[in-house]
Amino acid sequence: MLQMECNSMLPSLISHNEDLQRIQNEGISFDVRSGNLVADCVPYLNSKKEVKAGILVFSLNTENITIKKPNDHTAFFIGEKPCEMDGTPIHGLGILEMHKPLFDNMVSDYRFSCYPDKGMYPNYYEKMINYWRIITAPADNFDHPACSALKKPNLIKPLDSKLVYWDVNSSRANIAGLTDKFKGLKVAIIGLGGTGSYILDFIAKLPLDEIHLFDSDVFKQHNAFRAPGAASIEDLEKRMSKVDYLYEKYKHMNLALIPHNEDITPANKDMLLNMDFIFLCIDNANVRNEIANYLVNNNKTFINSGIGVTLQEDKLAGLIRISMAEPGHYELLNDAFGGHESNDENDLYRENIQIAELNAFAAVESVMRWKQAMGFYQDVEHIYDCDYIINKNKIIHNDSHV
Repeated sequence: MLQMECNSMLPSLISHNEDLQRIQNEGISFDVRSGNLVADCVPYLNSKKEVKAGILVFSLNTENITIKKPNDHTAFFIGEKPCEMDGTPIHGLGILEMHKPLFDNMVSDYRFSCYPDKGMYPNYYEKMINYWRIITAPADNFDHPACSALKKPNLIKPLDSKLVYWDVNSSRANIAGLTDKFKGLKVAIIGLGGTGSYILDFIAKLPLDEIHLFDSDVFKQHNAFRAPGAASIEDLEKRMSKVDYLYEKYKHMNLALIPHNEDITPANKDMLLNMDFIFLCIDNANVRNEIANYLVNNNKTFINSGIGVTLQEDKLAGLIRISMAEPGHYELLNDAFGGHESNDENDLYRENIQIAELNAFAAVESVMRWKQAMGFYQDVEHIYDCDYIINKNKIIHNDSHV
């Protein structure tokens, strides 16, 4: 099997070209390199009836980020001569031995000349699929498992994002333009407990510019049961901070993470002024309200999430509250936060009973409301405050502004 490093391809090139989206949806591993469309793991049979992987190259006819119709019917191939199941060369490829320098010090072994049924290829999807089927069919019919083992996952690495690899489903669903709304944003999560850790799990999949994580606590055994993923015993024995533990897990997907092993205090609160959005996930009412007041006074947009659960006889009851705060609508926080003052006897969050699904539910509601505010999801009623009542399995919208 050929082993090659896959150069990065701009996701915007895919999102603006239906040809590339359709090729991607076929599960073909490809890239764009030096003006060429490159399928870098093409199964074929050699003359010894061995399944191999070759590299198929088309020159791209482009104008800026627009891909036009192919300007010829030829292709270059790196590998041995593709053969039929009997070991003879595939006649329909028009195989010509040609050692031509291509790119990155790579030289072709053959040039193929394969015309479509009618005229010229109307697009690169049709050209790729025609060549792919002709080259791979003998190998696939001869040894399908071997062909499947050769195929590499189509890992597309973005150049214009801190995501380590691109969300190819966005381009498949034609929503890459919507995901672009999050580019360049700086977001903070204050509190990396149950809800905050699930929020990180969701927003780490976005092309954000910076994701700031604030928490001074250690990741302990009880945290493992209300955080995404499965922490190992070795993870727990390291007694890492919550921030460092989650940073180590999610840096493999997103390089935008910036860990802060500290809480927000009067000494560092000015860091929040640089954020485009803040998720407030703190169950200490005094600290929560102090930070909220600071954000309000500085016209920052944020979401507060809280879980209030009590044990009633032998069952759990309570609510999850999500409060959206933005300039012009801060008055709603007076109800959500109890007038920004703590009352130990009635503090909604004092018992701190948290279950993973409740944390995840609060995180889902928080992230979806934020995405509505960003124009990713439709937002007809502009809800700023909502409660999920556990024993009624009901969401109550306490306000709306049309």
